[in-house]
Amino acid sequence: MRHDFFFKLSQRSREYDKGNYYSVIDVVEEASSTNEILSNIRREAIDHYRKSENQLFSSINRIQENTSISVSTLLDISNTLSSMDDQLYQIRNTLEWGFEAVVSQIEITNDHLEKITSILASPVQTQATEYAKRALSSLKNRWYEESIADFKKVVDLDPLNYPSWYYIGIILLETGGDEGEARDALGCVDI
Repeated sequence: MRHDFFFKLSQRSREYDKGNYYSVIDVVEEASSTNEILSNIRREAIDHYRKSENQLFSSINRIQENTSISVSTLLDISNTLSSMDDQLYQIRNTLEWGFEAVVSQIEITNDHLEKITSILASPVQTQATEYAKRALSSLKNRWYEESIADFKKVVDLDPLNYPSWYYIGIILLETGGDEGEARDALGCVDI
């Protein structure tokens, strides 16, 4: 309808420019027709505006409804995430402490294993050390014969074990043992 009005208006304008004149009745009819067309355009615009306004209000209501659900849902999610964050922090701390304890225990065990490995790598030294411990224990208990026997086993395995030579010499001198053997034992210490 609008297109017709504008088409007629542009046509009349061209005819007027060519020198064709209209009568007053033509102009009134044209004005009345134009008025009617403008009223229709105004009604269409108002109807279109109202439809748009209704759609906008409807959309706003839906957004508000969804937003109110979303806000409460987001608050629940936020609280849940916060709780999960606290739990993850506790788990992390527990794991860190646990790993530190495990690492510490592994280091201690590793030290012990290195000592065992070094002892096993030199069985003669290990035997000599064990005999020396047993000899000292016997000496503390005043079992001199057993002590001398064990110290002699030590020097048989490790001739450079000077403390064992020393103990053999002292025990022999203190217990009235062979003085020559005692001097030989103590002589090794002087070397």
